[in-house]
Amino acid sequence: MNKKKIFTFIFIGVLLLTLVVFVSYKNIRDNNSHQQTSTSPSSGNITTQSAASGTTVAPATTQNANTTIAQTQSPAATTLPAATTVESATEIKKPESKKEIIELYASAVNQVKSSAKSVANVYNNNENYEGIKNIGNNAVLEGLAKTLFGMFMVESNERTDYTSREDIIAHFPPLAVSTVSLTEAMFESATISDKGDSFEIFLKTSSTRENPELNPTQGSGAFGNAFSVLDLSVVTNSVKNFPVTLDGIALKYFEGTIKCVIDKTSGNIKTLEQYAPMIIHMDSVKMLAKIEGIDIGLAITDRWEVQF
Repeated sequence: MNKKKIFTFIFIGVLLLTLVVFVSYKNIRDNNSHQQTSTSPSSGNITTQSAASGTTVAPATTQNANTTIAQTQSPAATTLPAATTVESATEIKKPESKKEIIELYASAVNQVKSSAKSVANVYNNNENYEGIKNIGNNAVLEGLAKTLFGMFMVESNERTDYTSREDIIAHFPPLAVSTVSLTEAMFESATISDKGDSFEIFLKTSSTRENPELNPTQGSGAFGNAFSVLDLSVVTNSVKNFPVTLDGIALKYFEGTIKCVIDKTSGNIKTLEQYAPMIIHMDSVKMLAKIEGIDIGLAITDRWEVQF
């Protein structure tokens, strides 16, 4: 086979490889989504929830106004201050230490998994982390990778709702983990801010680009317990039917961040945003020829809304 044909074959192989990087992560989410669509169509949920949220405000104001009038006219109105006092007394105590903040977040996630009525993924962005797409220091192949990233790494505001307990456990981060366990050592920092009726928590993982969390699995480590991660087996299985050999694969996760809004009274999560950067490294990819030294940067941003 002449050099031109060999290069063409490698070119096609790298195209497949770059697609695998994107498709592997998406497959985890999409497979679950397809399985659940037949039982609970998300389009119906979205329409119903949007309509509900749009009509709640005005009636609530009217009811409150009517209640106030009735209470003004009736001696029973004197019981209102007691109700207000009880409501204030049930607010959870603001965490003071890093450990307490992490424990509050872990408890809130577990409450979502066990008790939330619905969760909605309202935003997703898959992007090339810091432009990292090194493919054997080959300018042509790296240009191909850049084109593919531009085609498939897109930002989406499409809302996807999950209402069954199975769906919520399967999709809300971390994927398919029913109970999370988080420790201080997993996080470099944990801060909390008072936002009136809510607390806003911000967490950052301890792993760094120089010392990443390698090949995490769901339910283990900081990323496996707090984020939805790409499993190494998904990458390898994606190319098992192609004449491609992947050597020295490492999924390097680092500097993940979490921003979460928690209701003060219930301790329930209102909104969640996660940012998980990673580098997919391969010592080599072998087809008819070998391409050595591959690094592809990927960063996933997800936003969620929760209803109890």
